Amino acid sequence: LRDPQNAYSRKMNQAFDIIESQIQSGKIVRDKYLKNYEDVYKSGQGVHLHVVDEVPPNLQLADIVANIQSVDIKPGLFQLMEGIEKALIEAKGLNEEILGSDDKDIPGILHKFRTGAALTGQQGIFSGYRSSKRQVGIKLVRANQQILEPHQVFRMINEMPVPGFYEIDFTQYDCTPTEGLLTDTQRQLSYMEISHIREKFPDAAQYIPISWLLKMAPIQASAELIKLTEQGEQQASQQSQKQLQDQQRINSLIEAQTAAEVARAKEDISDVQENRANIALKNAQTLVHIQKLSGENQRAPGNAQAELVFGVIDRMLEAQKIASQRKTVESTQK
Repeated sequence: LRDPQNAYSRKMNQAFDIIESQIQSGKIVRDKYLKNYEDVYKSGQGVHLHVVDEVPPNLQLADIVANIQSVDIKPGLFQLMEGIEKALIEAKGLNEEILGSDDKDIPGILHKFRTGAALTGQQGIFSGYRSSKRQVGIKLVRANQQILEPHQVFRMINEMPVPGFYEIDFTQYDCTPTEGLLTDTQRQLSYMEISHIREKFPDAAQYIPISWLLKMAPIQASAELIKLTEQGEQQASQQSQKQLQDQQRINSLIEAQTAAEVARAKEDISDVQENRANIALKNAQTLVHIQKLSGENQRAPGNAQAELVFGVIDRMLEAQKIASQRKTVESTQK
């Protein structure tokens, strides 16, 4: 890049030198015909030259004072400068599209590709710029390690430095200098990106608070607005937490009431089963009493029928006993 730049600068200086030489290129003067020869050094409008009375009548003023004609700028010099300028742009890997000076009628997609190709050609410059900033950041960290005392670090970050802050490999493993959002352009770009995320993904709005978005907003009096917004968010968070606790209490009460109703329903079912067993037992006892009264004068077959009835009664009593034991177990589990 140096050779085209030097050639362009040299030709440009030559052109300006020719232009300036035309303004004051010098004069040829016969000072014996002038009353004051220093008048020829005057410039501007309204300059008067006084000649002596001995001037011959046939002598022209151009024979007394004549300007030296300078060399005109040749058109080829401007063509050469234009070619050098074009070669300078192409040597840098740039084109007219990336400079915003292209006036050719070409498709927009082609214009976009050519602009991207020019930016790709400048990757080395951007990489070197990032590497330089990183090296400067590392040197600043090491300078702070050597200059700042622990109490000075405490006054800056409101906490004492960690034990490894003064280690020689602190910048290699524990600290990574990065570019911060310092300029207004960087903050405005970050604000637009975050706003676009909140707009495109509505679910992300609950994870990106308004106070953090206002910190990136390029507006005046942002500190007071951020403070008020943080207070409002804190109150909203406390109110939401309180509502969550109240809902948990309500859910606990509903679960306890449901469990009590289920237990009561199970108890009612057990009582119904027990009542059914008692009714069956009473019916059986009544049947036995009837059989006993009517079978005293019957023959042996009547005794067999009574034994059959007694077997039924025994099974019903056993079923009643089992139901009573089940009820006792359920009461113990409650």
